[in-house]
Amino acid sequence: DSVEMVLWNLWHSSNKAYSLRAVTAGGGVAGRAADRSADAVMGLFDHAADFVEQMPRGSLRQFVEMMREQELPAPRRAGRRPSRKAVNLLSAHNAVAAEFDVVVVAGAQEGVWPSPRRRFGLFELELLVDLLDRPHMKDLDDAQREAAGMAASAADERKLVVLAASRARENILFTAVDNGEDLAASQFIDELARAGVPRWAAGDAAGETLTEGHRMFTPGALVADLRTQLQTAPGAAESEAAARILATLRRSGFGAASARRWYRSAPVSSNGSPVPEKDKGPRARISPSAFEELETCPLRWFIGRQMSSGTEMPLLKGNVVHAIAQAVQSGVGEGQIESTVREFWPAMSPAAGWVLDTEIEDILASEKLIRGWVANQGGYTSVGEEISFRMELYPGGPTVDVDEEAVSAASVSVSGRIDRLDRDESGYLRAVDFKSGGKAATVAEAIVNPQLAFYQLAARLGAIGDMVAPRATATDEAAADDPADKVAGGVLVYVNQKAALKTGANERVQPAMGTQTHLELIRRATAAGALSIGPDYPAITSKACESCSAASMCPTQNTGRQVGR
Repeated sequence: DSVEMVLWNLWHSSNKAYSLRAVTAGGGVAGRAADRSADAVMGLFDHAADFVEQMPRGSLRQFVEMMREQELPAPRRAGRRPSRKAVNLLSAHNAVAAEFDVVVVAGAQEGVWPSPRRRFGLFELELLVDLLDRPHMKDLDDAQREAAGMAASAADERKLVVLAASRARENILFTAVDNGEDLAASQFIDELARAGVPRWAAGDAAGETLTEGHRMFTPGALVADLRTQLQTAPGAAESEAAARILATLRRSGFGAASARRWYRSAPVSSNGSPVPEKDKGPRARISPSAFEELETCPLRWFIGRQMSSGTEMPLLKGNVVHAIAQAVQSGVGEGQIESTVREFWPAMSPAAGWVLDTEIEDILASEKLIRGWVANQGGYTSVGEEISFRMELYPGGPTVDVDEEAVSAASVSVSGRIDRLDRDESGYLRAVDFKSGGKAATVAEAIVNPQLAFYQLAARLGAIGDMVAPRATATDEAAADDPADKVAGGVLVYVNQKAALKTGANERVQPAMGTQTHLELIRRATAAGALSIGPDYPAITSKACESCSAASMCPTQNTGRQVGR
C-alpha cells in the first residue's frame, strides 16, 4: 500500500477521530486544542500526499525519516497578538486582520506562486468543493475540468497576493529570483507592476543599497562556516580551532559535524566498469540510437538508462506507428487498422477527452501517410520489414557474426532493426526508416544521419541474415570495396505531419556512402562502444543541453555543478 493508505489505516484503527470530534464539540480551551490537533493530522496527510506525488516509489521508512527531519514551529498560544518589536513570519492566510508598517513577500517565484499543479488529498475534497461551487463543471470532460480548476486556483492565489499586499501600512516588497534559465519571477509581480507598484532589479539604484546579511546561527550554518574556514586556510590557527570545534560537536552526537557525512569527502565506492567482463565477444553492445546519444553526451546516455526521462509516451506512440507501418506493408486494410487503434489506444494513453481524440487522429493521419508513401514506391520492391541486423566492429575493421575464441576488447556489437529494406530495378538496396517525430531533419543532417549510415553498413557487410548476400569479413579497404551487396543509400520518411496529408510524407535522402565514410563510421562506433563501458562518462555541452532531463546531475550545468570542491 502507499504511504497515504498506511497512514489512513493507522488513523482509522486508532479511533482518535471520534474522541477529537467529541472534545471539539465541547468548545473551550480543550475544544480549541482538539481543533489544532485535527489540523495537525490533516497537515500530516497533506505531507503524505506531497511525498507520494514527489516520490511515487518512496518507502514508509523514507517518509518517517523525512517527517523526523522537519523543523516544526513551537506551539503558539491561542489569541497571541503579533508583536510590534519583532519580525512576524506568517502565511498569507494567517495575516488576515493584521497590519504592519512593512510587509515582505519573499520567494514569489513562477511555479511556486501560483503553483501549476493542483494538489488533491486522499479524498480529493478540493475537487468536491469545485463541483459544489461551480455546478457547470459537471458537464465538462476531465481535461476541461482540470483547466477550469487550475484557472480557479490561480484566481484564488491572486486574491492571496492582494491580501498580502493590503496588510502593509507603508511599504510592500515582493522578492524573486529571475536568472533567465530555470528560475523566473511570478506573473503576479508583473501584474503588480502594471498596477503601478514600482519595480527594480539588483544593480538598479534602489538595489545597490542592499547588503549581504549574516548567516543564521543554527547548527547546520555553524558547521558550514567551520568547514569553510577549514578549506579557506588549511593549517592556519583559525583552521585548527575550527577543526577542534567540529570534533567537539561530533563527539557531542551532532552527526553533521562528522567528516564522513560531508559530500565528496568519502572515497569513490568503485572504480570498476558497470559492464561485466566477458569470456569472448565484445563487451560493448549498442544500437544506432544509442550511438547517437553517446556521441552527443555519454553522461546523458548513462543517466537516461537508469532513470525515467518522461519520454515514455512519445516512445510508445512511435512503436505504434511502426507497427502500423508493418501492418500496412503486410496488406492490412485501413478500416481494420482504424478500429484497432480506436479500441486499444485509450487503454494505452493517460490522456482523455479532446486530447485523446487528437492523439488518435494523429496516429490515423500517420497511417494515411504511410499508406500513400508505400503506394508511390513503384520503382522499388520491398525485401522485408522490421529486419534485424548485428555487426561486430573493431578498430581494424568489421566482422559479421564471426564466432572467434577471443575478440579484441575494443570491439563493439552494433544491432538494431531496419523498418524497411527495398531493392531497386538495378538490384541496389535502399534502407528506409519511418520517423514519427514532428520535426524533420534538414537535408544536410540526413546526409550524415548515423542510423541510415549503420543500415547501409549492415547491408554492405551482409549482416542482415538471408535478406542479402552473405559476407563474413571486411577488414580492410580492399575488402570493403567489394561489398556483400550494392547499396543505393537510405531515406528517412516522416509520417507525423498532418500538413503533409495532401502532398505526401516528407522524405530526407541519404546517398550511398563510400568506403572511407564507412571506415570512419566503424572508428566512431568502436569509440562510442568504449565510452559505453565506462567507468567514466564525460559530459559534453551542446544544444541538447536545453532539453536534457539530467541537467540537475550534470557538472556542466548550474543546477548540477558539483559543490564542496
